[in-house]
Amino acid sequence: MKSKEQAMRGVDKMIDAAIEGTRRYYDGYKEGYSEGYDEALTAAREVAEKYNLGGQELKPAIKFLRTSTGQQIQKIYEEIREVSDAYNDGESTDRVAEEACDVQQACETLLAMLGYNDDERRKLRQKVLCKNASRGYYNE
Repeated sequence: MKSKEQAMRGVDKMIDAAIEGTRRYYDGYKEGYSEGYDEALTAAREVAEKYNLGGQELKPAIKFLRTSTGQQIQKIYEEIREVSDAYNDGESTDRVAEEACDVQQACETLLAMLGYNDDERRKLRQKVLCKNASRGYYNE
């Protein structure tokens, strides 16, 4: 079993990947393409899934469904930064995990904004889990 310190280093690496992917997404968005977006979303989800942060199934934040897609992507970026800040500030593992769940919530909202209903989001998550399993992501 991994120590808490090892686990947090893993979280930190995934957060860095998510932030870098999001930065590349925004850089690409300015140029008319979206390289990095999938990496940012996947990295954010991996943080939550790897450390069993999913718990109850998340629902999109209905309050924010009327915001633009760009604004929601910015929200994801902000939530990722909050995870990083909580970790870098030495906050508790529970606090870092809570912030990671906020990332997951923001991603769930984005999926709903993109038109995926509850069932379609479940199928999409299953597809990603199968893809990642085939890549050996869940192997020790």
